[in-house]
Amino acid sequence: RGEVDGGGPLNEAGPVRGRFVGALQGQKSWVDVVENKTGVAYGTIQADLTESTTATLSISHMQRDIKPFNGLPTGPGGVLLDLDRSTYTGADWNRFDNSVTDYIAEVEHRFDDGGHAKASARYSVRDVDFLYAYAGTAADAAGNVGSMTWLARDFTETSLSLDAHVSKPFELFGQEHNVILGADYRSFANTTYNQTGTIAGPFNLHNWNTGVLEPGFDYFNPPPSATRTDLTEVDPVQYGFYGQVRIKPVERLTLIGGGRLSWYDATTTNLLTGLPTSTVDVDAQFTPYAGIVYDVTDWLAAYGSFTEIFQPQIQTDASGNMIDPREGRQFEVGLKADLFDGGVNASIAYFNLRDVNRAVLVTAPNIYGALGEVEVQGVEIEASGEVLPGWQLA
Repeated sequence: RGEVDGGGPLNEAGPVRGRFVGALQGQKSWVDVVENKTGVAYGTIQADLTESTTATLSISHMQRDIKPFNGLPTGPGGVLLDLDRSTYTGADWNRFDNSVTDYIAEVEHRFDDGGHAKASARYSVRDVDFLYAYAGTAADAAGNVGSMTWLARDFTETSLSLDAHVSKPFELFGQEHNVILGADYRSFANTTYNQTGTIAGPFNLHNWNTGVLEPGFDYFNPPPSATRTDLTEVDPVQYGFYGQVRIKPVERLTLIGGGRLSWYDATTTNLLTGLPTSTVDVDAQFTPYAGIVYDVTDWLAAYGSFTEIFQPQIQTDASGNMIDPREGRQFEVGLKADLFDGGVNASIAYFNLRDVNRAVLVTAPNIYGALGEVEVQGVEIEASGEVLPGWQLA
């Protein structure tokens, strides 16, 4: 791994600052053939337009080049096999290439009363291109696998996110309160070319042949070895308004209320036929949020929160229809404490979440279904910090 990181003022007065970070990493694996190469570059420039206004522009890029490994098959009846950990069940042409580029612009103005106004924009480009093979059946008693399955995919996504909000404190009944109002917008378009097929065997786990011929796949003209082809385009758009109010009726009590009003529409198109296969349209969906915090002592606070869930999804079922948005509710209650004179943060909480329409993979590589009602509940206990000089606890 190699890394470089440099930054500082770009002019004598110092109101313009910059930073650049770059890293390259190459890694082999204990599994034969497998390797992982990653490169990251990040640059940012920040300028003080006035004493109270700052503008920031950032660009980041990540590139990955991987030879993937999808795991070992089981033996007859689903039993796990006693094999060397270096055993590889794929082809030497397995590859997974991925890149992500983000462009971020932001302007923030700080008010004299401690409030602020911020506007930000983010444009992202994501690409995934891979082809890999893996054991397609269980192994028999002699370690023979009947065939390999290969999977090819080309995925491209561009997205634009915009957000603008204002946060302002205000005084009422001798206490300081705060209000946040904002609006946001997000649109993205993604195309997915997907094809899968088989390579006839047998292949032996104790002497695996990685030198098989690479399939000459074609997304629009499937080869004879292909068993399934999907070509889809999805173009969701979501925008809305949100707000939050924090009120302190008395010194130790804070009440929090807020919500979001959302509009969402998306269309899935079959690129083979050029026809839409599914449409989702949601108008003025309101999602509320409420919370309460009570400072029991100077070092212990009790809190509770409740929120509804509205999460659009772009996964599709076997008919090409998009899964309906995920909806539900969640509440949480707990205690938070500052211990050892603030050196340790500790918390205990109970949470309960229920939702419907959660998308789950039904059939590889990309056929999903919607779950019925799902409940997730539990308790989280955490403590971290410095209990004594030089002693860290987690």
